[in-house]
Amino acid sequence: MADKSPQQVQEQHSQIISQQQASQLPLLLRIEALLFAAARYVTIEELSGHTNASPSEIKAAIEELKKQLVNSNTSLNLLDQQTAVKLNVKDDYLPVVHKIIQTIEFEKPLMQTLAVIAWKYPALQADIIRIRHNKAYDHLMRLEELGFINRTRYGRTKKINLTQKFFEYFDLPSRKQAQQAFR
Repeated sequence: MADKSPQQVQEQHSQIISQQQASQLPLLLRIEALLFAAARYVTIEELSGHTNASPSEIKAAIEELKKQLVNSNTSLNLLDQQTAVKLNVKDDYLPVVHKIIQTIEFEKPLMQTLAVIAWKYPALQADIIRIRHNKAYDHLMRLEELGFINRTRYGRTKKINLTQKFFEYFDLPSRKQAQQAFR
């Protein structure tokens, strides 16, 4: 292995300094920045790993961030699923951002999971997991984040419903047409 060049050493030193400076920033603001940049649900463990804060410190900061967002005049809110959180646009402001976020590219496995949901609709989460396997848990969370499905408790599993956004995105006015389109 070759020794590091002076430039590489300087870059590494700058990174260490930057990380130390970042760790001095308020935890709540670091969490807010991470959630904004991620634009998806981020687990407590991920936030803990990126901030070097304990899960209990993360949870306390999330509660404080929720309070700040509720009490301030902002277009954002915090969606909390107990083990993961997401910074989101409030419903009243969705028409403002609709066109900029309208085009969504689906990865093939995600689209396949969505197709199974549409085919089985109304679907139970347990059935989707049985068909698409454990990776479908991530797909379901992502589809819910994107607003194509919502899930409600149904006994020991969850019932998966397609949202109006799903029908509009795929230009399908009815459940029957959705099932036919995804067969």
